[in-house]
Amino acid sequence: MPSVLADSGPLAALYNRRDKHHLPAVEFFRAHGAGLRCLTTWEVVSEVMYFLDFSAAAQGDFLDWLHAGHQRGLMQIASLSAEDLPGLSKMMRK
Repeated sequence: MPSVLADSGPLAALYNRRDKHHLPAVEFFRAHGAGLRCLTTWEVVSEVMYFLDFSAAAQGDFLDWLHAGHQRGLMQIASLSAEDLPGLSKMMRK
């Protein structure tokens, strides 16, 4: 199963119909979601919650979707640690 890095933009767009990327995000996840393993971080989850602060219902739907994906093995949430900083710094300079 292929893996993708899921950043906050597309994840928030899934739950914000006013976002100009809402339809492409929905179409992407409908077409590919069941065949992808999404990797993300708790920092991304926090940012999505911030972007969805206009609606507690949207925030709850996102968290439910995230949990269901995790339960099915389709969503993995990684934790970052201080040991990750040198690699992140190197990646940012590319």
